[in-house]
Amino acid sequence: MNRKLLSCITTQVAVLSIIGGLSITASARPVPDGAEMPIKITGTITSDLMSVTIPTEVPFNINPNKSMNLNQGVTHVTNPSDAFVINHSGAPITITVDSLSPTKISSTADTVGQSFELVQRIAQIQPGTALLVLGTINETFNQRSFQSRALREGNDIDIPVATIGVNTKTALNVYGQMAVDENWQDFNITVTPTIKVEMVAQS
Repeated sequence: MNRKLLSCITTQVAVLSIIGGLSITASARPVPDGAEMPIKITGTITSDLMSVTIPTEVPFNINPNKSMNLNQGVTHVTNPSDAFVINHSGAPITITVDSLSPTKISSTADTVGQSFELVQRIAQIQPGTALLVLGTINETFNQRSFQSRALREGNDIDIPVATIGVNTKTALNVYGQMAVDENWQDFNITVTPTIKVEMVAQS
């Protein structure tokens, strides 16, 4: 039985990256011992405008009866359509989950008045909970990496999602694990993270 859950991605983008290069020049004339001589220091600042396309929604379906195989990137979640991040910038970018709002659940007959919780450990999964990871297409995991990237509510959580190269597009995927019982069968949830996009400084 498929469970359709929708994740809405909002964006928070820093549009300017300042990269400084420093050069030091000095006069070649001899200087007497103990004398003072001015040194000219010139800083070069290059401003690069960041241009990134971010999807506003990443839909996914979940089937708790599906077999899990983290080593092959197979979880209870399937992604029915591609939600691409496109880096139009002249430098690579990193994407992280900066914060996560409380999870919203639809009001079906079985779930009225109930709360839904995101957990960070596979051992914590029970009906009414899920472990969800936001990543990119064709990722693989071990148990440790899967749990370390689990979405959790809060601010400044800084969960890595992806590094995307120059003029490159990458599809975002949701991975996860969930359990259901007679009270948790047909329902929708909405998970709303705030995404932080930063330009990688070039040396």
